[in-house]
Amino acid sequence: MTLQEFSQVFAPLALQLRATDADEAMVRAYFLALKDVPLEFLAMAAQRLAKRGEWFPKTSEWLDAAKRIEAERIEQQREILRKLPTPLCLGCDDTGWEPCGDGVRPCACRTVRRAEVLGRRPWPALPEANNGNAA
Repeated sequence: MTLQEFSQVFAPLALQLRATDADEAMVRAYFLALKDVPLEFLAMAAQRLAKRGEWFPKTSEWLDAAKRIEAERIEQQREILRKLPTPLCLGCDDTGWEPCGDGVRPCACRTVRRAEVLGRRPWPALPEANNGNAA
């Protein structure tokens, strides 16, 4: 994430929560504190904070919101994967770890699953519910 990309998330939140004292120094300070968090989670957290917040968040509050969203999205993904009739990845059965020799190693599908959690890819499609009706 760059300062420019972060600024594009920071500015709307500052406007929405009327942080009239926000300046370039504040943007840089927030960026330095949050730069290790994926921009996607910061943006999702900013949207949530804008809807529910009464004041501009501290960096710790923004970080907590981003972590909650990440955890929620990971759980949402797990629920989707559990509902699939067969695993998407036959190498690891959607665990993220594939057998190798005497142990396991990270599976290549982890990159795809992470992109889904970040919102860079759509969630896997669940089969349509038949509701007991024959076609």
